[in-house]
Amino acid sequence: MNVKEIIESGLIELYAMNALSAAEGAQVEAWAAEFPEVRAEIEEAQAALELYAQAHAMEPPADMKAKIMANFDKDFGDKSSKREEEKNMEKPQTRPLSITPEKVDSSNNLGKILPWAIAGMALVLAISNFWTAKNMASQLADCKTESAQLVQKQQVIVDLGGKLNILKSANTKKVELGTAPNPSLPKDLKVLVYWNAKDKATLLSIQNLPKPPQGKQYQLWAIEGKNAPVDAGIITYDMTLVQPMKIFEKVDVFAITLENEGGSVAPTLEQMYVAGTMPL
Repeated sequence: MNVKEIIESGLIELYAMNALSAAEGAQVEAWAAEFPEVRAEIEEAQAALELYAQAHAMEPPADMKAKIMANFDKDFGDKSSKREEEKNMEKPQTRPLSITPEKVDSSNNLGKILPWAIAGMALVLAISNFWTAKNMASQLADCKTESAQLVQKQQVIVDLGGKLNILKSANTKKVELGTAPNPSLPKDLKVLVYWNAKDKATLLSIQNLPKPPQGKQYQLWAIEGKNAPVDAGIITYDMTLVQPMKIFEKVDVFAITLENEGGSVAPTLEQMYVAGTMPL
């Protein structure tokens, strides 16, 4: 066989995988000693297999060896020679033996063994790609969640900073709303409204107000002079919240009534809970 035939025979790949008998291995080594091109092909095949093994270490199927040995037993010699060759496969290849290429059906062996190797490599690669893609998707989802949470926190900080500036501003007037003249209501109800005409801001803080019944909501009203009350917004019942309400350029009195959920276009005066006059 010439160099080209040796390289294309498949024996080099089998030698790199330690899948040849001692006699076949000795023949490949003899060719490697004679032809530098064969030696280079062997080294390249061994390096490639070593890199793959390091990157994708995986136990072979338990019956892999038995199937490979069955294929070799079928192709090489009688039972006694087959047993001898099986023993030689497990020993270091130390003595070169001459063998004629005509006695080795290398293409048949390669066709039987390589599908197992290729199938194993494909399985490892598929599993690796699956877990890589899954991990990347999980990391991307975590990044998106963290980003959304960060944006939300930043917005909360901005809102709190803006409200604090309004509360501290010299242009802000604090209106204290106390219990309206209704004998059925407790006498210690209290709501604070902070009104700033210059900065166009109205903030509300519930100090003491009973929780509205199911289906009801509190509503803020702004009154200027003898004009009809104007809707200043539905109130969120939360005593820890300083909440923004509608903006007015002029107002003399703020009042809060209990309305049906969703609010009303006009106040229910008999359900007025608290009211307060703008300080001078």
